[in-house]
Amino acid sequence: QEEHLDNNAVARLTTLTIEVLQKIRDQFGPTKVNSCFRSRPLNDLVNGSPNSQHCCFGDHTGAAADIEIVSEDVSNLELAEWIRDNLEFDQLILENYQPNRVSKITGKPEGPNSGWVHISYNAVGENRKEVLRMVKNPKTKKAEYFPGLTEQGQSQAPGFSAHPSLARPTLQRKNSLSRHPQRRLSAKTF
Repeated sequence: QEEHLDNNAVARLTTLTIEVLQKIRDQFGPTKVNSCFRSRPLNDLVNGSPNSQHCCFGDHTGAAADIEIVSEDVSNLELAEWIRDNLEFDQLILENYQPNRVSKITGKPEGPNSGWVHISYNAVGENRKEVLRMVKNPKTKKAEYFPGLTEQGQSQAPGFSAHPSLARPTLQRKNSLSRHPQRRLSAKTF
């Protein structure tokens, strides 16, 4: 992927690290980064959005990371709520958080650490403070996006009003990331 990483992408990722990831680490301790920079070919391979801030290219001025706290004492919902209430960000998505879902590998409920948190930050321009949750539709297996961190939608950022784009039918895209232990072993921790 290094051949796809230009100076602008490095600057955006550095800003994301300083303004968001390090602050999260300072609050909660070691933080696992499941996904951060993606080249266009990798983004295509994982069926990522063509406009993904993970790619750090084109007119995008931001960068994104999918993270979890290493400690099992902090749920991904708690992490997302802390980010929403304490940090500047462009987009915050609680992805695939379903604590009652039964793991296909262990046969046990995944618990409060199911899913992951997607966080992005714009290095230039305004951050939207957009707060969403993503769940996979059990029938179609496609990702669907909704405003707020919970079904009740009560977990919006202060001063956030739903973006007009959320009035359209739910966004859908295939996402190949999962909570499978073999995937978790390859994640980076800082």
